[in-house]
Amino acid sequence: YADWIKACGERKVEIISEQQTGDFVGMYDRQQLSLLKETGAQCVTDPSPETYEQIQQVASSHRIALENGAVYMLQNKLYPSKKLALNENLTEYVGKEGRDDYMEFVFTQDEAGNWKVYNEKYNKWLGVTGQTEERVPATTKADAATYEVTSSATGFSVLSCTKPGNGGIPAIHLAAHGHVVPWTSSADASMWKICKVGISTDLDSVLTPAPTAQPVRIYDLQGRLVKKPVLGGVYIVNGRKKLVK
Repeated sequence: YADWIKACGERKVEIISEQQTGDFVGMYDRQQLSLLKETGAQCVTDPSPETYEQIQQVASSHRIALENGAVYMLQNKLYPSKKLALNENLTEYVGKEGRDDYMEFVFTQDEAGNWKVYNEKYNKWLGVTGQTEERVPATTKADAATYEVTSSATGFSVLSCTKPGNGGIPAIHLAAHGHVVPWTSSADASMWKICKVGISTDLDSVLTPAPTAQPVRIYDLQGRLVKKPVLGGVYIVNGRKKLVK
């Protein structure tokens, strides 16, 4: 049994190091690799369910999170050469290759923990997702939509509108014709790698989150962010293992 736990611990560290460590939101912070390896070494030296679970706790506690007021670029999963961008008319969003300031977006968080997304240079905000094949508009701050961002340990995130025009297709999705439209959150083209590229200088546009407490982040034992934990389940809550009652 001890040898099995030891092998599982070594494999867990290997998977996190090779497949879940990187620069994208949701991934394990590469700057914490030494801590992860130290925790894995403890599991090898003293193999037990507790030392194995500590590996997952460390991994869950050091995932890269979105930062309020930071600037990001979003790379599509299905079309990896394409990034989310404003079109040149500043009316909607498209997938675009290369890199320019049409692709840089600031994320600002509200008190509920949801996000608004805007391009700082052109002052255009991500609008509400509508009906099938309806293009997601670039709009003003007053008409900006809020989005729930769900990220996986492999670095793919889904942006789902909190008040969509069609509740069945709330996610921003890069369609084959190159325009961004609403679709289901499970589709590959609805998933994005979000990478930080800077910090906003437009501080007046950054929404200030509630100052009373840090948001609670809940993960399952596989390191996946959980929005609605099930009663009786075991989760990692802000780095600690807890039973939801």
